[in-house]
Amino acid sequence: MGYDYSNYLEIDQQSEISHRYVLGLYELLERLTKTFPDILFESCSSGGNRFDMGMLYYMPQTWTSDNTDAVERYEIQYGTSIVYPPSTMGAHVSGRPSHQVLRSTPIETRFNVSAFGVLGYELDLTRLSSFDLKVIKKQIEYYKLHRMLFQFGTFYRHESPFDGNSMSWSVVSEDKHKFIAGHYQKLQKPNPPLETLELEGLHHKEVYGVQSRTQFQNVRDYGELINPYIPVKIKDGGIMQSVIGNRYLYKLEVQRATLPGDVLMNIGLRMYSQFSGTGIDEQTRNMGDFGSGLYLGVSLTQNNQC
Repeated sequence: MGYDYSNYLEIDQQSEISHRYVLGLYELLERLTKTFPDILFESCSSGGNRFDMGMLYYMPQTWTSDNTDAVERYEIQYGTSIVYPPSTMGAHVSGRPSHQVLRSTPIETRFNVSAFGVLGYELDLTRLSSFDLKVIKKQIEYYKLHRMLFQFGTFYRHESPFDGNSMSWSVVSEDKHKFIAGHYQKLQKPNPPLETLELEGLHHKEVYGVQSRTQFQNVRDYGELINPYIPVKIKDGGIMQSVIGNRYLYKLEVQRATLPGDVLMNIGLRMYSQFSGTGIDEQTRNMGDFGSGLYLGVSLTQNNQC
C-alpha cells in the first residue's frame, strides 16, 4: 500500500498533504475563474471523487462519469441526482457499440438519458449513418426547445433502476405548468404488462396535455419481419435494407392524452401497450431492449398548447 508524502513538509505534517493539495487547487481555480469569467470550466470525472460542492463553486458542471453507456447511466445519473441537479451533470450521447461494455443501445435511448443533464455528443460524426445524423438533428432541436426545463426543472425520481427492469424520472417547471418525463426499460419481455407512469410535483386541479416525443427507428432493426408491411421483399443484411435504413426515418408511435394533475400523480399516465408479437399499429409502443420514451406535458388550464 502506497502513501503520499512531501519533501517540503515536516514529519508531523505529512498527513496534511491531501488537504493542502485541495486548498492549493482551490486557490488556482480562484485565480483562473476570476481571470476568465466568461469561460465555463467543467470538472473532471466524478469517478475521481471530484463531484463536490467546493469544485462546483468554481466549475458548476462535472463530467458525471467516464462510463457513457446509456444503460449504465440509468444508475449513475439516478444516484448522482439524489445530491446534485441535472444542470451539474455532463451527459453525452456516445458511439455504438459502447466502448465500455460493447452494448448496442438505440440512439434515441442514448439521447433520452443524456437529455436529463448537460447534453453533448461524444462520437465521430464522419462515421455515422445518414439515419443517425438525421435523428441527431431532431434530438438537438428538441433539447434546445426544452433546455431550461431539462437542466433547471425540479427533478423527481419515480422508478429506481436498482429495483427492476424499468426506470422513470421527470423534471417539472417551477410554476408546475410543464413537465418532461422519461421512461426506460432494460430488456424486452414477452407479453409485457400494461404500464403506467406516475408523476409528482404537478398542480392537482390543472389539466395537462401530454404528448410523447416523436422518435425514430432504423428499419434494419426489424430484419425480415418488416416484409409483411412493405410492398417489396428485402433481404436481411442486404443492400436494399441498408439503403432504406439509411434514408428512411421510420416514425414510432406518438401518444397523446389529456389528464388532470391529480390523475397523473395518483393513477398515472397509462402508456400504450408494448409490442407483444401480434403486429404493430399506431398504438403499439415499440420499446425493445434498452428502449425508452419521453413525455412532454403542458398545462392546458394556462391556455398553453402541448
